[in-house]
Amino acid sequence: MVQTLKKFSLRVIVPSVFLIILVNVLLSGHSESNPQKRIEAALASGNGAVAKAEYRKLIQDDFFKVEYHRGYIASHLSQPGRRSALYQKDNQEMIEGYRRYASSSTPEVSDIGHYGLGYFYSLQTAYEHARENFEQVRNTQLPYLNNSLGAVYPRTGRLDLARQHLDRQIQLGGDVAGAYSNLAQLYYAAKQYSELKEIAARPEARNSIPRDIRRFLALREGRYADYVREAMAFRGATAYGLLGAALVLGVWFIYLQQIDGFEPKRLLYSGIILAGGMIFSCFLVPLYDAFGLHRDGTHLNDLLYYVLAVGLIEETLKVLPVLLVVGLIRAIDQPVDYIIYGSISALGFAFMENLLPGAEWRPGIISTRVLGAVILHMTETSLIMYGLFYSRYRAKKKPLRYFLLAFGAACVLHGFFDFSAARGWGVLSFLIMIYCIRQYGIFINGALNLSERNPDQSQRQFQLTEYLCYSLAAIIMLQYVVSAGKYGPSNANSGFLWTAFFSYFWLCVIMVNLGTFNIRKRQWLPLLRRKTTAEM
Repeated sequence: MVQTLKKFSLRVIVPSVFLIILVNVLLSGHSESNPQKRIEAALASGNGAVAKAEYRKLIQDDFFKVEYHRGYIASHLSQPGRRSALYQKDNQEMIEGYRRYASSSTPEVSDIGHYGLGYFYSLQTAYEHARENFEQVRNTQLPYLNNSLGAVYPRTGRLDLARQHLDRQIQLGGDVAGAYSNLAQLYYAAKQYSELKEIAARPEARNSIPRDIRRFLALREGRYADYVREAMAFRGATAYGLLGAALVLGVWFIYLQQIDGFEPKRLLYSGIILAGGMIFSCFLVPLYDAFGLHRDGTHLNDLLYYVLAVGLIEETLKVLPVLLVVGLIRAIDQPVDYIIYGSISALGFAFMENLLPGAEWRPGIISTRVLGAVILHMTETSLIMYGLFYSRYRAKKKPLRYFLLAFGAACVLHGFFDFSAARGWGVLSFLIMIYCIRQYGIFINGALNLSERNPDQSQRQFQLTEYLCYSLAAIIMLQYVVSAGKYGPSNANSGFLWTAFFSYFWLCVIMVNLGTFNIRKRQWLPLLRRKTTAEM
């Protein structure tokens, strides 16, 4: 293992450092002169600290512009961890600063202080504190105030007041898009569908209404073509997102095709299953809409939502292409084909997820998709396929029971990871990720043990895993280069140290778990450890 990590350092970490130095030298003059452009670049690259500093300068030049204070507060809270208790001191300093403004004897300064406090608390979901401060603003025509009140009132049980303030914001102008968005959500939650339809018909409001509500209206009114357009995940894909998704797909696809040696017939079936995974992923949003399932913020409800809605629906859509191809074409020649085909379907599904709006190339985004979502999807679907594999080659009876057991376990695993990620429980997400990478290696190792073609498989698997990890590392570095060229090296550098650290850590985990197989002919491998058991 030590030799493996040393080789990884020489082939990945050292070249990465040289590439970062080279990019910074070549692009050293890359800087925007317009402060708004600098803010846009900083926020697009995930650099909240730079955006916050730029907003601070703008506030010094024009203290009474509410937009600058909103940007200053939002960029502060957009920095990793700033919403947690770990950064309570930094948050308290910002609160104290706006409290000083709020206590000013000058009405205009006091209004900025109370609005800033209200906006900070609203972003922290402390809605009662937010309401109390918004209501102390004396200038009722202060930009953004009425929309902010309209957003807070529904969360404190004051629906009529919310509508009044949102209508007033639309009349006054300013943050009209935000007001229409909040008004649409208010009508939707209250099931006031005629009022919702009326504002949706306004040309200036159409693009401000959340997409899920637009889909709901399209279904309700029988505009099925409009619904399909709204539901297609790749509608908002960016060129950079498409490039990143395609590279990730290509690297993993080649890896999966080579696990047990290249075979033309398997390549054909894999292409069909890959397309199936992509196509079936397009049913994800319609199924969510059909069942009308939503989170309510409570732990139990949200956990059940992620297991019984997200996990159940996504795992069903991922496994269906494999079951159809295996059932109709009889594509399984070797036990490892179960794992390969399950992974291929999950890979196609993950490819479509990577095309969602916002899947932009910036530090932390593509690397998250490369190392997180893809391998998690493949592990979960491989777990289901392992149930079929086990029932055929080990139990040889009651295959449905083992399939349903594996399917249920995959849904639970999927749901628990999504739930922990949504709650910000980083430690639990970390442990689940470690478990999934380890289990994925066990699935492949166990299936290879029972496959016929096995010439020097252990060494071959190590070399194949080296290809995988080095290729994924290259994609992560390409992400850095693209980010530096688009947003400037200073924005690309910010946060990339942590991105690189965690990315390369996960690559080392992948290298150890997928590259160190102990292939033993016709030996079963338990799911919780790599010690073989009796022969088949």
